[in-house]
Amino acid sequence: YNVYANGARAGPLPPSSVATLLGETLITNSGKQSTSEVTSGKVTILYFSADWCASCRKFDPQFAFMHSNLVAAGKSVAVVYVSSDKDAASFGKYFDGMREKGWAALPFDETT
Repeated sequence: YNVYANGARAGPLPPSSVATLLGETLITNSGKQSTSEVTSGKVTILYFSADWCASCRKFDPQFAFMHSNLVAAGKSVAVVYVSSDKDAASFGKYFDGMREKGWAALPFDETT
């Protein structure tokens, strides 16, 4: 894990810090999983977005294309959706499309 500040690489973030930052569990396509299981040994991308955000939804296909290219190139990448949705129903609807891509999410009740 690398931490970037103002575009400069500040160094790796230890796995225990990732769990501290994101919480102990994430939602995945197969239900809740430990954060360390989802992110261990992977470059972890935090994807801040929301169902109500039209420009975010417009960016989604481009981001998914970039992610699939990284995976196809053999890169080990985990995407974690951090919701700015206004309610759990909107979160669920929006995240359903991300689950299909193998992405994870912070539980909605931990993002508000």
